[in-house]
Amino acid sequence: FFPTRQTRGEMRQLRQRGVGAVLALSAILFALPITGAIECYDSTTSDQADWPADRNATTCLEGSTCVKYVQPQNEDVEAKRAGKCHSTTSMPSICSTTNETGLTTVTLDGVSGVWAYECCLEDLCNGNTTDGNATDEGEDCLAEQPFVDQLSVFENNNVQGASNEIKIQFSFHARVAAKKKIVIEGFTGLDGPEDSSKLEITLPGTNKMLEPTAAWNLTDGKLTVTSRRVIMPNETVGITFTVINPSETQSKVNVTVTPPAMASGCEVRSRTIKNKILGVTFLNATCDDDEFFGNDCDTQCYGIVVGDKCACTSDLQFGSDCNGTAVVNTLKSLAATAVAKGVALTLTSPDGTVLIEFPAGALLEDMILEIMTFAFSNFKMPKTQTSYAAADQDAGHHKLRDEDTHRL
Repeated sequence: FFPTRQTRGEMRQLRQRGVGAVLALSAILFALPITGAIECYDSTTSDQADWPADRNATTCLEGSTCVKYVQPQNEDVEAKRAGKCHSTTSMPSICSTTNETGLTTVTLDGVSGVWAYECCLEDLCNGNTTDGNATDEGEDCLAEQPFVDQLSVFENNNVQGASNEIKIQFSFHARVAAKKKIVIEGFTGLDGPEDSSKLEITLPGTNKMLEPTAAWNLTDGKLTVTSRRVIMPNETVGITFTVINPSETQSKVNVTVTPPAMASGCEVRSRTIKNKILGVTFLNATCDDDEFFGNDCDTQCYGIVVGDKCACTSDLQFGSDCNGTAVVNTLKSLAATAVAKGVALTLTSPDGTVLIEFPAGALLEDMILEIMTFAFSNFKMPKTQTSYAAADQDAGHHKLRDEDTHRL
C-alpha cells in the first residue's frame, strides 16, 4: 500500500474520531500485562470514516492489550480498520508500552499484509483521546519510509566450488531516492569473489535503477548497491552477480534485503527469504584424477566432477561430460523484461515467435522475465535422459542435430 495525500487526510479524520493506528517506533520485546478489562472495538472496512458507528465492542480480558490497526488503501478505497485483543503470549513482540505504534504483518478480517498498529488502554480504546503528534509521525513514516514489498532469489547451479550466477528481484512500497544504499546479505560460506568496492553487477533493461558496480564483502556475505535514479513504488529491481560456490557442504542460506533510511526517526524494516540458495553437498571425486569420471575413470569432465558424475556449471554446457556447447539464439530469445502482475500478456522473440503467454491473473507479483533459446548441434544425450526413440544411435547415445531448447 502507498497512502495518497487524500488517504492521509482521511486517516487524520479517523484520528479525530478516536482512531489511532499508525507507525512511529519499532516494536520492543516483551509485552507488559494490562490490569483490568478493556473494551476493544472490532471494525472492518466501512463506507464512512466512522469507527464508533461500525464498531463491535469486545472485552479484552485482564492481561490482554487492545491493539488498533489501520491499512491505508487508495483514493477510491477507504482505509481498512480493525481492533483486536492480544495477550502477552500471542503477541509478545508488540505493546511494551500503552501508546506504542509500529508495523506488523498479520491477517485481519481476511486481509493479509502490513498493517500499522497502536496499542491502547481504556481511554484510547474508547476513542476519547489520542496522541496527535505520534500519529502524524506514523503517517509520515508509513508513506515515506520504504519497506521491501516483494523478494525473489535464484541461482543457476549448486555445484561445489563452481561459478554460480545469482539473480535477485525485489521492490519497495515507497520511493527510494537516488544515491541511496541498499544492503543485500546472507551469502555466507562462499569461496569468492574477493572483497571489492567495485564488484560488477548486471542490470536488466536500459533505464538502469542502480549503479553498475557494488561494494562486496566476502566474509560477511554482503552486497551493497546504490540507487542511480529514483526507484518508484512497486518498481521491480533486478540484480545479477557471480559468486564461487562453497567447496564444502553447507545448508541453503537466508538472503535479506534492507532498504535505505528515507525518513528520520522511522523504523527500517528488512525482508528475508529463507533457505533458498547456496546449499551444497560436497562429494570427493571417485577417480584419482579429479578431471575424469566414469567406471574406468577414462572420461574427461568439462565441468566439475562430483562423486562419480560430471556436473555442468554453465547454462551453455550440455551432455554427460559437459562438452556440448550451445550458443544463445538471440532471434528466438527475450531480453530481460519487466512484467506486471495480473495482466494478460503475450511475449514474443525478435523474429516473431511466441515464447510464452500469461492469462489475466496468472502472475501474482511483478517480475523481471528473461527467456533464452539455445541452439546446438551434434549434441549427445544418454538414452536414460530421453523418453523417445531415435533412429540414429551411436555408442549408446541419441544424436540430436540443429535443435533448439529453451531455458526460462
